[in-house]
Amino acid sequence: MDVVWGLIAAFGWGWSLFLSRLPMRSVGMIRATAVAESFSFLLLTVFMLNSGTLASLMHPNLADDWLYALIILAINGLANLLMFIAIDIGVMAIVVPITSAYAVFITLFDILDGAVLATGQYVGIALAIIGVVLITMPRRKSPIRHDQRGQILGMVAAVAASLLYGYSYWATGTHVVPVMGSITPIWIGRICTLMALAIYARWRRHRKAAYGQFNWRIGLLIMLYASLDMGAFIANNVGYTVGSVTIVSVLASLYSAITVILARIFYGEHLSRLQWSAVAMILIGVVLVNV
Repeated sequence: MDVVWGLIAAFGWGWSLFLSRLPMRSVGMIRATAVAESFSFLLLTVFMLNSGTLASLMHPNLADDWLYALIILAINGLANLLMFIAIDIGVMAIVVPITSAYAVFITLFDILDGAVLATGQYVGIALAIIGVVLITMPRRKSPIRHDQRGQILGMVAAVAASLLYGYSYWATGTHVVPVMGSITPIWIGRICTLMALAIYARWRRHRKAAYGQFNWRIGLLIMLYASLDMGAFIANNVGYTVGSVTIVSVLASLYSAITVILARIFYGEHLSRLQWSAVAMILIGVVLVNV
């Protein structure tokens, strides 16, 4: 079942990222992300209050677990902040493949923690991770000129974000979700992401950009991709409870490949031979992981 939940998460995140393109271009990444995260936080809060989930976790014996969860998800919020900065100052075609390779670190942390998988599964994980990195690489050099210092700092921020993503997802799957369930870590994560976004917006406050106005179509699209993103997180966390954290995380990280394929289908964006080879590697990797 970990394979199924991991793939569900990948499809949810892939569609969410694909649908987020128009709102982010229309009203800006900061505003679109803020609305999406706030919408998800509101839905999760209503659910947790009505279901009694939040009340059941308000127990003195869980104080240490709450503290640990807050620290881990604050690390995830820091990873989000570093990713925002990496995209801002670096070259997107370089930093996105780096951050999407966070599953490498999850696998390393899981191995260091004593996890043992079959040889074929390790091969499948390696193929899937390499495929994800290759498929997100650009087909041609960007016409935009970037200064060398910005490229280097962007790559450093991207590597740091990838490392922190890897650790926070691994720790969430192995220590937080088993105690706090699948929903509460997402709720805390929304708070941390909004805080990271506020810091990033403050950092960018002197840069003016012209964006369009909100309308009901943009609002509906934001709520749709926010719901898909939230559903993907739930599937990812449920997968952590029923199977291997490494397998779920690696398969869930295929979201970037799904987004590229959706862009090919709906926008007519052509894939290079390297990207088609990456798709094949990913499919072979999924098969090997499931053996």
